[in-house]
Amino acid sequence: MITRTVSKNPRTTRGDLVNDLQRAGTKVTKATISNTLRRQGLKSCSARRVPLLKPVHVQARLKFAREHLDDPEEDWENVIWSDETKIELFGKNSTKRVWRRKNAELHPKNTIPTVKHGGGNIMLWGCFSAKGPGRLIRVKERMNGAMYREILSDNLLPSARALKMKRGWVFQHDNDPKHTARATKEWLRKKHFKVLEWPSQSPDLNPIENLWRELKVCVAQRQPQNITALEEICMEEWAKIPATILERMIHSRIEPVVDSQLPREQAGFRRERSTADQVTLLCQDIEDSFQDNEKDGVVYLDLTAAYDTVWLRRLHLKLLRTIPDRHMVKFIMETLSNRSFILQTSSGQCSRLRRLKNGVPQGSVLSPMLFNVYIHDLPDTASRKYGYADDLAIMLSRPTWKAMEEGLNEDMGTLVAYLRRWRLQLSVQQAPKYLGVRLDRTLSFKKHLEEVKAKVTSRIRRLAGTTWGASAKTLRISTQALVFSVAEYCGPVWSRSPHARK
Repeated sequence: MITRTVSKNPRTTRGDLVNDLQRAGTKVTKATISNTLRRQGLKSCSARRVPLLKPVHVQARLKFAREHLDDPEEDWENVIWSDETKIELFGKNSTKRVWRRKNAELHPKNTIPTVKHGGGNIMLWGCFSAKGPGRLIRVKERMNGAMYREILSDNLLPSARALKMKRGWVFQHDNDPKHTARATKEWLRKKHFKVLEWPSQSPDLNPIENLWRELKVCVAQRQPQNITALEEICMEEWAKIPATILERMIHSRIEPVVDSQLPREQAGFRRERSTADQVTLLCQDIEDSFQDNEKDGVVYLDLTAAYDTVWLRRLHLKLLRTIPDRHMVKFIMETLSNRSFILQTSSGQCSRLRRLKNGVPQGSVLSPMLFNVYIHDLPDTASRKYGYADDLAIMLSRPTWKAMEEGLNEDMGTLVAYLRRWRLQLSVQQAPKYLGVRLDRTLSFKKHLEEVKAKVTSRIRRLAGTTWGASAKTLRISTQALVFSVAEYCGPVWSRSPHARK
């Protein structure tokens, strides 16, 4: 009843459910309701804010999507997006978290001063393209059509030149009355600016809205004390908007789409999945096969320089098949292109500039997800697969050793052909390890635990020889941090194994 009620009306509160069940003769607590819904995969979240759309707005947005569905990527790379926003001196983005004791919420150190109407604000106009941010200026007076045209005259063309836009670039702005005024349209026509027709009530379609949010958060963290400082900080933060912010914005938007299309056996860098899950699943399947008197064979595969050898043209193809938004795919590929590097030695000598034609950047927020997309279509095999990013194990159970060996060889041939087709190379492993855990034939984990013991002992001895430079408390915390991470890794696997010595 609880799940059915929430599914019909997601805005039902726990109090409503408690009252409904009491009227039906059942007494439950709010905690019980929360636990029940959580087990069903439901959790309480804030409702997303979306534009209020009338039927005419829906039709206009649908028409816009159909008209631009097949636009090539180069067209969207050639768009300059623009908008205005208001930033308050003491706005809602100034929220801070503090450490405080009970009943100390009103202590001056634990409060943030507020001023009516935000203590003043400034209006900003800005623009950006796939190549980066353009100009950002402050609008000091109430904007009208004439002022808006003056802003475009002074800043739009310089931004296009600074961003090195191609000939025929397109300008985007929303349907604000100042933007759609007859005089503004005539001015844009005389200047020969191409304008992207924009549906009403569609701020969510403009990517600059996400940048405004990031800008406001960064400005609030610096806590400007007056309007002049607010303007200066806005300009500084706009100029140094890092690429990682754009990557996180992209990641949050495509993660639900990509995650729903990845195979279950791929657990790498996915929510609520870990290396311990994969190792536990593999060991449990081996145990089940032992109980069925079958012969098990496991092959551990690892890829050499996996992220560096991703074929970008084929990644582009797979992204188009996975993500239904061409514009998002275009933006992602723009972040992966035109990358170069220089090698500098300790003596100061530098190599010549070299361009990277393939691979996804190491350390990027998007790289793990992009690699998952690149290998999400691994061919079907008789063996069960256990993947975590570029680490893969395949296991096959058969009644006889010969049948098991023949099946594994056949599956390996299929996987090797796939990897060769997509320009990925296997590395040769010297020890039977999967995700850092050494597995033996009896699953006793004897050698693995010996290696863990040696590693832990080595770290403790190094810290034990430290007699200066840190207090005993600091050394204790350092020891716990360095030792526990090694000792507890995949602990649920070997600690509960019936074959491991206690």
